[in-house]
Amino acid sequence: MKFKLLIATVFSTFFTFSALLHIPIQWVVEQAPKVRGLSLTGLSGTPWKGQVDSLSWQRVNYGQVQWQIDPFAILKGHAVFSVRFGRGSELELRGKGVVGYSVSMGAYAENMVVSFPVSNVMNRLPMALPVSLQGQAEISIKFFQQGKPWCKQASGEVVWSGGKIISPLGNIDPKTAIAEVTCVDNKVTLISKQSSEDVASQFNVVLNSNRSYQVNGWFKPEESFPSSLRSQLKWLGNPDSKVQYKVTYSGRL
Repeated sequence: MKFKLLIATVFSTFFTFSALLHIPIQWVVEQAPKVRGLSLTGLSGTPWKGQVDSLSWQRVNYGQVQWQIDPFAILKGHAVFSVRFGRGSELELRGKGVVGYSVSMGAYAENMVVSFPVSNVMNRLPMALPVSLQGQAEISIKFFQQGKPWCKQASGEVVWSGGKIISPLGNIDPKTAIAEVTCVDNKVTLISKQSSEDVASQFNVVLNSNRSYQVNGWFKPEESFPSSLRSQLKWLGNPDSKVQYKVTYSGRL
């Protein structure tokens, strides 16, 4: 009797595990509550390994998303997925990395790289001035742990390469700008540096947990700085002894 019970338990466990392993992601999504503004097209595979041909959020198509779970992480109580996304994105956004969740850490990401043309994003943002940006942005996230409202901890880098600032008064070529980003207890700090024949700059931006922010930095017109823009610098006051114009601003999101 005990042997039959053992056999029944083994087979029941096996079939349950097999059913969970092969459950279609399409069925799972159909059972889940609908999320307003989210559209998924071409779902295939399982929750453990699959893809969606097109993910749209707020009427913006972010392209294909692929995922695969790390089975060994489950043994440690983590749900960890390798993800790749962006093929077919109308923003020409591409990315890959690792995202995960655990009871102790909550949601997190690591070794994530996201790239996109700056102009494709800026064209969708309201601009107070008639200025447009060009170039390629690459965001590298070494580690990110979700917090409220921002992050418990995070570290990464933002690189803007081949950049150009276009305005009616002239264009500025900043070449490559690099910003180091860190987050500790929902306080985000960004430190950027940049230098070219047109302009040099350095900025420190702090975003606090209460949504207030401070911007401190400077920029220095270099030899190739457009003369039409140079004549407008008088409205900023006088530069310091290093010919640097100070920038200080604060506000709240």
